[in-house]
Amino acid sequence: MDSSLLLMSLGVELTAFTQLEFLKSLGLAIFLFEAGLSIGVVKLLRSLNRVLVVELVSYPLLWALAKFAAGALGLGIAKEVVLFLILIDSPSTITISLNKVSSI
Repeated sequence: MDSSLLLMSLGVELTAFTQLEFLKSLGLAIFLFEAGLSIGVVKLLRSLNRVLVVELVSYPLLWALAKFAAGALGLGIAKEVVLFLILIDSPSTITISLNKVSSI
C-alpha cells in the first residue's frame, strides 16, 4: 500500500484502483521479473556486442535517411524526428535476422 500513498501524493485518483487490481499488477510484475531472469545473463552479454555494433552503425544511417527524406518531402524538423523514430523501430527485425544468420 506504500505505492498507493506515493500515487496519492502525486495527485493520482485512486478510487477505481482496487486491491484486486493491485494484486494483478503485482503478479504481472513478478511474472515479468521471473521471465527476465530465465533469459540468462550470460546469453544476454554474449549478444550485447552484436546488438551494439548494429545499433551504433544503424542510428547515424537512419538519421541521415530521415533527414534526406524529410528534406525531399519538405517536412519540418518535428516530422523529421517522427520519421527517425519510426525508422528506429524497424531495425529490430534486422537484429533478429542478424542473430539467426550468425547462429548458423
